[in-house]
Amino acid sequence: MELPPNTKVLRRNLGLLPGGPDAYDRASFGGYRDRVNSGRFAFPVSEEKLDTRLRPADWVLATEVDGLHKAYWLSELGDMVVNDVVGGREAVVVMRAEGPTGAAFFSQAGGVSLTFRLVGRRVVDDQTGSLWDDAGRAVGGPLTRTELEAVPSRTTYWFSLAGALPGIELHVP
Repeated sequence: MELPPNTKVLRRNLGLLPGGPDAYDRASFGGYRDRVNSGRFAFPVSEEKLDTRLRPADWVLATEVDGLHKAYWLSELGDMVVNDVVGGREAVVVMRAEGPTGAAFFSQAGGVSLTFRLVGRRVVDDQTGSLWDDAGRAVGGPLTRTELEAVPSRTTYWFSLAGALPGIELHVP
């Protein structure tokens, strides 16, 4: 194959790390969670701000509704769905072990409160039997093309969330 004139190709072996792995051949944050969980932070962390309900580097999904905060442990226990109340509103949290990742949605559609469950790896509502994807969209059944409103949320490490919001409500499966 002939390349167009003036084409530049980025090489993997840049020689940036003599005697070690090249920058593109190593995981940038490899070992970070283990270091943080053993108390070796990359910056000063106040011991009294650490919350021992989870390990410092456990991933959590942090939600906030009307100034009320709640965290969901994104465990390695497997995929799960949690029907819950966030900030006084009914919500569903879909958690996936792979990643781990999570997403939260208010669980009302068309004026109806829905509850959800997993059937295999699929999210299904109990009221209509509609099938939902992890982005809160109905992709099969009577509610196809309906979208749930996302709950304001973010994924973060437990130590940073608990340090910023001491005593935050925590859901642990």
